[in-house]
Amino acid sequence: MKGLLYKDLCTLTSRYKKNFLVVFVLYIVWAILFDMPFMLYALVFVLGLYVQTSLSFDEQSRWDVYGRTLPVTPAAMVGSKFILGGCAILAGCLIAFLAFVFDPSETKGSPEEVLLGLLAAACLTCFYFSLSMPLGYKFGSDRARTAVILAIFMLVGGLAAAAFALPQGM
Repeated sequence: MKGLLYKDLCTLTSRYKKNFLVVFVLYIVWAILFDMPFMLYALVFVLGLYVQTSLSFDEQSRWDVYGRTLPVTPAAMVGSKFILGGCAILAGCLIAFLAFVFDPSETKGSPEEVLLGLLAAACLTCFYFSLSMPLGYKFGSDRARTAVILAIFMLVGGLAAAAFALPQGM
């Protein structure tokens, strides 16, 4: 399992080394200088998306064929992606919280509001990750994006239809 995590981490850092730096600096600078704290919440989601792209990197390099020759179960391969995704979400929350702490503006909100917002961003990212990873393994990463978008639209549409169907006096 540690080897799989290391492989995914090395793949992501080698492909996105400059991109990570630009995203961190850009999101944090925008959040602080232009008083846009939502950029720090978006940072949590973006880090979760980076882990999702490791699945497409595996497909491009034909890792699935090579991985079957190793003494590793498919559950361990999938589990390592979820663990890496959880670590990326946690790192995004930690970086965003530290940026909120050192933000000198007065409009950022109380620490409780910041933690609640980061929790909401982490939950949304986990929800997206829990939809996209299984679909990515089933359909491939390219077709999974379409399936995830359709699933989210159906969920949001169903919730909106249920909200409009309820009586207004409740």
